Amino acid sequence: MTKRRSARVRRLARPQLPAAAPTIVFLLAALALALASAARANAPAPTDASAPADASAPDRWDRFRGDPQSHGIAVSTLADAPALRWRASLGTLGIESTAAIVDGSVYVGTLDGAVHALSLVDGSVRWTHTTESEIKSSPLVAKGVVYVGDEAGTLWALDAKTGAVRWRFDAEAGISGGINQLPDGALVFGAYDNHAYAVETDGTLRWSVETDGYVHATPAIVTPPGADAPHVVISGCDGVLRVLRGSDGRPLHDAPLGGYAAASPVVDDRYAYLGTFDNAVVAIDLSVDDKPTPKRADGSTEPPPDLENDPPRWTYRHPQRAFPFYSSAALIDDTLYIGGRDKMVHAIDAKTGKAHWTHRSRARFDASPVVIGPRLAIADTRGTLVLLQRSDGAVAWEYAAGEGFVASPAVAEGHLVIGGDGGTLFAFGDAGATTASPAGAQP
Repeated sequence: MTKRRSARVRRLARPQLPAAAPTIVFLLAALALALASAARANAPAPTDASAPADASAPDRWDRFRGDPQSHGIAVSTLADAPALRWRASLGTLGIESTAAIVDGSVYVGTLDGAVHALSLVDGSVRWTHTTESEIKSSPLVAKGVVYVGDEAGTLWALDAKTGAVRWRFDAEAGISGGINQLPDGALVFGAYDNHAYAVETDGTLRWSVETDGYVHATPAIVTPPGADAPHVVISGCDGVLRVLRGSDGRPLHDAPLGGYAAASPVVDDRYAYLGTFDNAVVAIDLSVDDKPTPKRADGSTEPPPDLENDPPRWTYRHPQRAFPFYSSAALIDDTLYIGGRDKMVHAIDAKTGKAHWTHRSRARFDASPVVIGPRLAIADTRGTLVLLQRSDGAVAWEYAAGEGFVASPAVAEGHLVIGGDGGTLFAFGDAGATTASPAGAQP
């Protein structure tokens, strides 16, 4: 096997904040949490009696997989039989971007090259920002700013209320994956210029790490026990899973995947889980020695550990159907849920890699699943959106949209929102709620 090239890091000095900034940030965060709690208290009770995954977490879907670890778990509940609340036509080229839902607004990009903000209540468009390139990236919404990439390689920072451009950062090729955020605010993402990036919230570069292939996936973030900084975990089309130190981009761990990966990893404190184009789902040990980089006698640093012969914790393959996995997994209660291009949803024991059950569809699954209490939401490329029982994979509800899905569901505030490949954004919720029919949206 050809030995992999060591990752290379570029970095700039981190901007210094005013002394009062931490206090201001803390007070603003406390105010935002109080407002979110008040909004939830006044909201109508959902019809699904199941408890959310973490009742103390804000009811929002602010990034691709819902949280920094990419668990794919909704805090919100959803009606037992969701009704189509509205649908909005957002162009003709389709939607691959997974929407964000924050504070009553929906944010989504389109292949027509636009970012839209819509009302979650009725689908009316609040603002539109137009670019000159397709948008496949899934937005991150944080502290009043929408961060999203485009296929020209621009990371946009847009005002969440108005759509005005705060700043832009230009990579050298397309940003197709979602944007994630470190606890200190830095934005992390991959690009098709064979780099992973960390960018400050003022648009300056913190670091970049060169890889040996495109980086399509969304990074996950985890702070393992004993680590001195959060870690960025990212997969790539070079078939390598990388663990990078969030503070400076130092490579901590390289692990082979057995095939290239477009799927994004989901992580817990010890392992990363993801599907590959080698027709497998793998579990990778993230254990690293997070100590200061050792120095050679000449003053240069040691390279990251070469784990080329370090096998995955386990590898799952379906015994009959060998197809790639583009979908990113959801993880809850030691069970992984993932869609495959084998037209199946797989429930896999995260400890052993053994299948609990599979669900068969008539089309492949490129969209990623979302856990909603005892059910799982996922959509296929034929246009069927389903809710499956997590216990056995039985269909609890389904909807035929008339256009296929590559984008994944976003679930928050009692709604499920998903974009189709025909350019329609669909919103589902409680059938008992009433809503107006705004221009551009259809009930």
